[in-house]
Amino acid sequence: MHCHYLWSMETSPLLQWTAHGLYCPVGDFFIDPIRPVPKAVITHAHSDHARPGMRLYVAHHDTVPLLRLRLGEGIQTVGMAYGEKRSLQGVNISLHPAGHIVGSAMVRISYKGQVAVVSGDYHNAHSPYCTPLDIVPCHTFVTESTFGIAPFHWKPEQDIMNDIAQWIHMNQSEGKASVLICYALGKAQRVISALAPRFPKIYAHNSVQQVQDCLRTYLTDLPATEVITPQTPRKAIEGQVIIAPPGILKGSWLQQLPTHRTAYLSGWAQLKSRPMARFVDTMIALSDHADFAGLESVCLATGADTFLTCHGYDKDFAMHLRLLGKQANTLIPQPVLTLF
Repeated sequence: MHCHYLWSMETSPLLQWTAHGLYCPVGDFFIDPIRPVPKAVITHAHSDHARPGMRLYVAHHDTVPLLRLRLGEGIQTVGMAYGEKRSLQGVNISLHPAGHIVGSAMVRISYKGQVAVVSGDYHNAHSPYCTPLDIVPCHTFVTESTFGIAPFHWKPEQDIMNDIAQWIHMNQSEGKASVLICYALGKAQRVISALAPRFPKIYAHNSVQQVQDCLRTYLTDLPATEVITPQTPRKAIEGQVIIAPPGILKGSWLQQLPTHRTAYLSGWAQLKSRPMARFVDTMIALSDHADFAGLESVCLATGADTFLTCHGYDKDFAMHLRLLGKQANTLIPQPVLTLF
């Protein structure tokens, strides 16, 4: 029994999948590479898209400070505005709003009349501090498919935030702090922005506070948060709202807090099987990614002839697009088992 990896390069002459990630051979650059390369175009600053070791990082202007925060001040960067065009060895690239987190971008690549767009992660609903997603017409669309099956359907934003606020009020009525667990970059700012008018005092884990401080240098209306340190009196945070990253579930950080409940904020909360649920008191479905209907609507709106899916339910979403009559496959080759 042998494994063969098959992916037709005819689907996109501008792009190919390599051991280092998605590569544009004509322009000699990578997009969100998974291993160190000379030139990387980065869609956004989350660690699964922006990795260390690149000789040069090209990203949106708002992403550059976040890259420096997470990867070190010594990295070499080039910042671009949305819609700004640059030529890399005759290949034109531009960045367009993805609506996922601050500075998130889709990458438009054009060469000899052919246009490909690499989505990165995207969200087609309004999110504070994010420029709304821009639909970019193209021939080939490389789309994320994190939540690419029908069960994933998000409630309206206001309803979700009302649910979170009610949970906090319940905890406060019992004298318990409310620990909201979410990514320090993106979701944390979204939650803080929504809750600050109702809960003026919001505490933050140090990693959340570092991102807040970085963003506040150019997002001046970002609500204030107070970092929790070992010296913070437990009495001060009794019954308070605390924003913390998922990593706290692996260590002893929670032990310094007074009586509390934990809520994990993630789109994965909509799964019936939720392994994370056993580590927290509740899970609330909140995501910075498009849901299934959002993925479909964005893909169809691009007018693309060919789709390549990646992340999450890539095989399922590719099949869904094929059922809609589109040419679609997974970006990363799937193993094909052949018996000899």
